[in-house]
Amino acid sequence: MNKHQENQHAMHKNVEQTCDENATVYQTLPAFANNFTTFKANNQKIDDTTVKQKTPTKGYTEKRDQVKNELADSAIEVAGSVAAYAHENKDDVLARKVDYTFTELTHASDSAVKNRVTIIYNEAKKIVANLADYGTDNTHITQLEKKLTEFSDIVGKKGYSKEETQTATEQISELLAENNELLKNRLDKLILKFRKTAPEFYQNYFNAREIYDFGGGRKAKVPEETPPAV
Repeated sequence: MNKHQENQHAMHKNVEQTCDENATVYQTLPAFANNFTTFKANNQKIDDTTVKQKTPTKGYTEKRDQVKNELADSAIEVAGSVAAYAHENKDDVLARKVDYTFTELTHASDSAVKNRVTIIYNEAKKIVANLADYGTDNTHITQLEKKLTEFSDIVGKKGYSKEETQTATEQISELLAENNELLKNRLDKLILKFRKTAPEFYQNYFNAREIYDFGGGRKAKVPEETPPAV
């Protein structure tokens, strides 16, 4: 979000907080309650979308590839032990399950890598007591598990592409515009119903409707709406 949008969203959140603090009041007016529910949901969508907009992509690919290579190194060593054990014991099914090369692990999709290494890990763990003579013990299994977890975590926190960031920016603009319309044409009108029955809520609502602009290096209060006299 740019500074103007951040200031608008901050105002929207102030309105949300004020209304939440007076829920028992506004809930007596169904139209206000229904529109506020939409308004609040839009605020949450903006918060969620902002995470996408601000998620850094720089360095993500490099880190992922580094850990993927480390994972592949660990996995093929364990897989080699399992494959040798399987061949010696004439277990062709087991041998085929772990039959992956380094390239097949590093050049596959992230999900495929996770699935393949998980199979290697699970099969090795089942027979680890028999793998000592083949160069694999619990230490190697634990190391493989840690690398698999690390890789899964990185993939789970994947950075967003330029296109996804642009889409997020457009969504935020649309949601802000929708909330501005909800305020100006609905909630600002319906709040008038509480002008005399709940004057404190009424005044606090319009206080929250003020936009505070911090973009110019100094605090400047820009009134968004002025309440009619009580």
